Amino acid sequence: MLAHINRHIPRWMGMGDNMSISTTRLLTAVAAVAILLPATANASARRAGMNGELLIQDRDDIFLFPQLTLDHVRTFALSYQGGGGGDGVAIIGQGGTAIGVAINRPETANLGLMGYAEPHTVLDILFGFKVGKNKAGARLGIINGANNAEPKDGDPANDGQFGLKLGGGFSMKGASLSADVGADITFLSGTQEAGGEETGKASAFSIALGGRAYAHQSKKVDLGIIGGLVFASTAADKPEPKQEGSLFGLYAGAGPVYRIGKNTAATVNGVVGFRSASTKSDGEDGPSSSQILFPGVQATMERQLFDWLVARSGMSYTFTLDGTDDGSDNKTASRGGEFGWSAGAGVLIGEKDDFVIDLNLSQAWITGGPFLLSGQAGALSGEVTAALKF
Repeated sequence: MLAHINRHIPRWMGMGDNMSISTTRLLTAVAAVAILLPATANASARRAGMNGELLIQDRDDIFLFPQLTLDHVRTFALSYQGGGGGDGVAIIGQGGTAIGVAINRPETANLGLMGYAEPHTVLDILFGFKVGKNKAGARLGIINGANNAEPKDGDPANDGQFGLKLGGGFSMKGASLSADVGADITFLSGTQEAGGEETGKASAFSIALGGRAYAHQSKKVDLGIIGGLVFASTAADKPEPKQEGSLFGLYAGAGPVYRIGKNTAATVNGVVGFRSASTKSDGEDGPSSSQILFPGVQATMERQLFDWLVARSGMSYTFTLDGTDDGSDNKTASRGGEFGWSAGAGVLIGEKDDFVIDLNLSQAWITGGPFLLSGQAGALSGEVTAALKF
């Protein structure tokens, strides 16, 4: 269910097709991290193959809870996607400290204000350190983009934007309860000038809190709990008229988590959520929307079949109540449901499984089979992740 929501974040958490603010790419990228629902597009092949389930721990947790870099010291992980896309992370450390360097991670790389110079990641690093028996961490991301022109015969023009991403987290582990919490703050600012005059000015801000907890019930069973909230706002002062937008969302879910053995786990959890988004133009109310997610459910499983092979899958369903207002008292209301699933596999190599290849298997390949058997064209996997622990 988690990844299913995120595949539709522009609708579920963002402004929607008829509510976009010309100055923001922020809401979809922020919501994916801020509400602590890792989007399939942002996940490694392992988590993507589990439909984005967050209650089964994964290396990708470090991007939500940077303190967990301590659990993955001396790890290189590289993800490959079709069309030349991908991302990676390298984590080193010792003596109760860890540092990770992220490469092209979407939570940072996809931030930016629309209509301004395309931004690129300057820096994206994570830190983890021990605090007594607990863990704390931080994340720092910087993006920047600029296009400047100084023609010999004509007026100069400047177009640029800057973004800063600050994250932090804390983890505790006790006899009856363990928990991970995280926070994320993002600032974006963009300006445009032509002939010495400011022609464009925009900014965006977001803040989010979230976490997960496990209440231990028995040796193999926990009650998993997940929740988060996010607030984001955007403003475009120039060109006129001034445009503003805001987003608020919250989410909570719970369900049993079964850990049967090494690389074998299963969970089913129910979820509820709410989000609202609104816009203004020169102080006058514009289009707005709201959505109630009630109920939603996700079931996920992962099973080690052989010493060298792991299979996994996740499935989700959501029922939502939607409402919109175009700003002129023309309102709509609707109810709908959506379903999604994914599946994947992992290949374990080495005496200590120190090299792992994970695949997020394509739906067409799973249902149609290999081309030699079915005659249907389709890639084996939409994403492959290779991880080395040394």
